[in-house]
Amino acid sequence: MTRLIWKFLNAPLLILVILFAVSIQTTIFFPPYLIYLKPDVILIAVVWFALKREFLEGGVLTLICAEIAEIHSSGIQGVFFATYMAVFLTVKGFSNYFVFPKLKNAVVMVLFISVFWKALALAFTSSFVDFYRQWRQTLEFLLPGAIVEGALAYWGFQFMEKFDWKTYKNPQALRALEDELHLEEEGF
Repeated sequence: MTRLIWKFLNAPLLILVILFAVSIQTTIFFPPYLIYLKPDVILIAVVWFALKREFLEGGVLTLICAEIAEIHSSGIQGVFFATYMAVFLTVKGFSNYFVFPKLKNAVVMVLFISVFWKALALAFTSSFVDFYRQWRQTLEFLLPGAIVEGALAYWGFQFMEKFDWKTYKNPQALRALEDELHLEEEGF
């Protein structure tokens, strides 16, 4: 019974963890000298949802995370919804055709997805702001942002994998528990 409760609480608890991480991200990395090291926790979560969740659940969690990003941003309304959903659908499409067996492969994918996300954001905002200034700023933050995303993705994916294991969202955790219960029934 408790594993069903933990499995049910996985998504709400994960959203609370993401809210906490975004609040830390927006307060610690606010000074101008730290802006180059500012990670995007939500981008890493969206990639995780695309790789490890069902389509509907991952899509809903992506929309909730995009709303969190919209609330914490002073950017153009709807850009985060469009870009995060495009990232989710792209990674979900790739995960249907390619297998990412190791954590290193997913981290390298986050590096490319970070560049893709920034290019999408540039494409969406270019019609609203001065394109030259926006293009220059995007190029300025592209490489440091991708490196920080990759580094954070390594630890973020490990955390989310352990979190899914503890809350029985991981299918292997459910199988291990069922095998353990089956062995107890047989008297081992």
